[in-house]
Amino acid sequence: MSKDDDRKKAKRRAKRERAKQRDQEKARRQREQRHAEITGQPLIKVPDAAPGEPTIQAQIVGAGDRTYRIPLSALAPAPIRHASLPADLLETIRALFHTVGRYVYNDQYTLEQWETGFMRDAHPEREVAVWSRIARAWKQYHVRHLQDEVRNYKYEQRLVAALIGISSGSDQLGVPPLVEQRLRDCWANPWTGED
Repeated sequence: MSKDDDRKKAKRRAKRERAKQRDQEKARRQREQRHAEITGQPLIKVPDAAPGEPTIQAQIVGAGDRTYRIPLSALAPAPIRHASLPADLLETIRALFHTVGRYVYNDQYTLEQWETGFMRDAHPEREVAVWSRIARAWKQYHVRHLQDEVRNYKYEQRLVAALIGISSGSDQLGVPPLVEQRLRDCWANPWTGED
């Protein structure tokens, strides 16, 4: 077979692939249009997660009972719902920031931004309970597997991101399998202060 034949086959293959993509795009647009005609609402578009990116299982308002896997990076901040929070809750929020909250975004993330996040939450007490569990699992991991030593910022950030994933039911945590297994065990049996 000659190089010309190979090139022609490659061109035909590429042409078929482009036609297939056009057909898929056309079918997608038709589904969206049918959905909008039937329900009077646009079809919900859920962003795809990059390979290995942590995701969260969510139910989108207005999308019925169906749940979706949404990448954590696609989440946007809610409006501020509480002008202030109770003093005891703020104390706990500050303690959580110094334990795990500083690893949530980047090393420039501040306590004020952390507190504002809880003010945006519809039920800040519930959110504090989740973060308390994350902090206790993080502490348990350090006690059991790191001789209670905090590692470098990026390492700690990955651990916290994985624990966030565990708390939200994610199956892709972005950490090695052994670390994932240990984190899941620490989530199931968090630190109680007795170890």
